[in-house]
Amino acid sequence: MKRIGTLSTCCLKMFILCCLCLFITTLAVPLSHAQIAPPLIPGNPGIPGLLAQIESLQQQIVELEAQVAARDAEIADLEEEIAEQDDQIAALQAQIAARDIQIAGLEEQIGFLQTQTPVMQTGQTQCWDEDGDEIDCEETGQDGDIQAGIPWPAPRFSDNEDGTFTDNLTGLVWLKDVSCYPRSTWQQALETVKTLESGACSLTDGSRRGDWRLPNVKELQSLVDFSNYNYSIDESAPFKPGGQQVWSSTTVQSAPEHAWYVSFGDGATLQDFRLIESELFHADSKATFPGVVWPVRDQVSASAP
Repeated sequence: MKRIGTLSTCCLKMFILCCLCLFITTLAVPLSHAQIAPPLIPGNPGIPGLLAQIESLQQQIVELEAQVAARDAEIADLEEEIAEQDDQIAALQAQIAARDIQIAGLEEQIGFLQTQTPVMQTGQTQCWDEDGDEIDCEETGQDGDIQAGIPWPAPRFSDNEDGTFTDNLTGLVWLKDVSCYPRSTWQQALETVKTLESGACSLTDGSRRGDWRLPNVKELQSLVDFSNYNYSIDESAPFKPGGQQVWSSTTVQSAPEHAWYVSFGDGATLQDFRLIESELFHADSKATFPGVVWPVRDQVSASAP
C-alpha cells in the first residue's frame, strides 16, 4: 500500500513537470519571435517598410543627380552662347567705333567744304623732264611733287552691289554699266538719261525716272585720274567701260553748237572734233557727234520719297 502511494506521488510529480515543460515550450516560441521582430506600432512600417523607403529615396537621389547634371550641361551651353554673343557685341562695337571715326572725318570734311571751295588732287605722283623722261619729283615743283589739293579717300570708290558705285570723294552715284546705252548725240543723251530707272541697265537701287541725269563737265572731270590712261580713271572704280568720249551736259559758252565732253583715254576735256573726227562727221559736236552716255545721280535721289 505504501509502495502504491509512493508511485502515485511520483507520477503526479512527473505529470506536473511535463505540464511545466509544455507550458515553458509554448511560451518560448512567441518570446523568441518578440526578440527578433519589434512589436508592430500603428504608423510604423517596420524594417521591410523602412528598407523600401530607403531604396525609394536612393532612386530619387539618382534621378535628382541626373537632373542636376542636365541643368549643368544647359548652363554650360548658355554660357558658351553668351560668350559668343559677347564676341559679336565686341565686334559690333569695334565696327561702330570705326564708323564713328569715319563719320568724324566726314564731318570735318563737310565743315571744311562749307567754308572753302577746295580742289581735289589730280592723282599724279610721277614727274618727267621736257623730253618726257621720268625723273625724281623732289623739288621739281611739278604736280607729282606738290600733289596739291584734297586727298582722295580710301577707298576712293564703293561698289553698291545694285548696279551703281559711289565716288567717296564727291558723293556722286554712277551707273556701273557705261556700255548700257549706245553712243548718241548730245540731245539724245540728255533725253535718254531721263528714262533710266531701277530694273534697267542691271539696276536694283530703287531709283525712279527723273533721278538720273547727264553729268556736268566738272563732275566728269572729278573722275579723271591723271596717273592713268586708257582709262584715265582710278583702277578701283568698279565700272564696265563703254567708250572714252563721254558727254557732259555743259554747253561751250563761246560756241553753243558744241558741248564739252571728257575723253577718258587721256583725261582731256574737249569741245571740238579732233582731226579724224572732223573728217568723219563734218558737223558740229552737238548735232552729230556720237558721245558716250554715262548717267549720274545724287546720293539721296533713289531714297527720296
